[in-house]
Amino acid sequence: MTTEQKIERLWDRHEIENLMGRYALYHCAREHENTFSLFADRDDISLACGDMGTYIGKESVKSFFVDWHYSVEMCPEGALNEHLLTSPVIEIAEDGQTAYAVWISPGAETRHVAPKGDLESIWIWGKYGVDFIKEDGVWKFWHFTITQDFSCDYHHSWVECEKEHGPEVLHNGKPKSDCPCDWEDGYTKDLVKVMVPAMPMPYKTWEDKE
Repeated sequence: MTTEQKIERLWDRHEIENLMGRYALYHCAREHENTFSLFADRDDISLACGDMGTYIGKESVKSFFVDWHYSVEMCPEGALNEHLLTSPVIEIAEDGQTAYAVWISPGAETRHVAPKGDLESIWIWGKYGVDFIKEDGVWKFWHFTITQDFSCDYHHSWVECEKEHGPEVLHNGKPKSDCPCDWEDGYTKDLVKVMVPAMPMPYKTWEDKE
């Protein structure tokens, strides 16, 4: 790899980290339309979110990131979304046109619980696995995966709040997905952890990665 290629690779990594950081900040500020704007302008974009299923195409992904997020918050007063980004592993294809990266994400949320709208605080820890694609020279989200390692309310541990007993607020009014995900989310006492999302590994082109 030449010095110029190494510099370009570092710049690509910088732009990808900035893109993911913008996602986290927009999500924190409830600017969900801006979150959706970070996706590529393609018909094959997708979002996979564990028990909530997989959403394919612009309208389906938008129904998750924009429509559902505003709906589940019910009102802006008291709503909170804080999802940190840690332990990034980023692999950029040798041809520089796509990339794949994974982050661990500790999170805390406050949501209104239907029907009364009482506020509930929730811990949500999981991971992001994202395929990126360069669109007109700019990095964009292509395939976006969110996993949930555990969730629980503020007053109980994830051992006490196994998946089936977790806060009901999490999936209130969730949109209809296009298909289920191929893994199960959440913590249970019988859980055996596996590598989801997959570990990023070096690859030459998108076709080679697939």
